[in-house]
Amino acid sequence: MLPDLDPSSWEDYQKFVKGDEEVDSILADMLAATEANYDKAQSINEESQKQNELSNQLHSSVKEALDTSHQANDMADEVMADMDATPWFKYGCYVFNVLVILACGYYIYTSKFS
Repeated sequence: MLPDLDPSSWEDYQKFVKGDEEVDSILADMLAATEANYDKAQSINEESQKQNELSNQLHSSVKEALDTSHQANDMADEVMADMDATPWFKYGCYVFNVLVILACGYYIYTSKFS
């Protein structure tokens, strides 16, 4: 202790140092929590990048499927237009469908009893 200082100032200084140590301890805890959050954010970012790539691939696949479905719809529209243009074609398709249904029924009927 220095002789020219008030004795209570040493006690006040000790209280200040103790408070400063408590603040340092709290800041160290905050730093640890922040680093843990940063690590979590980094892993979430990495997973997000993977998911973005998968999403882009899915988008491309869906686009291809959509294009194919539009082509199939166009082809079906052409068949429907041909069927409307030639009535015998429409009735031929109906007869063919009925024959297929009857053939399937006959196959199922005979396979159950053989």
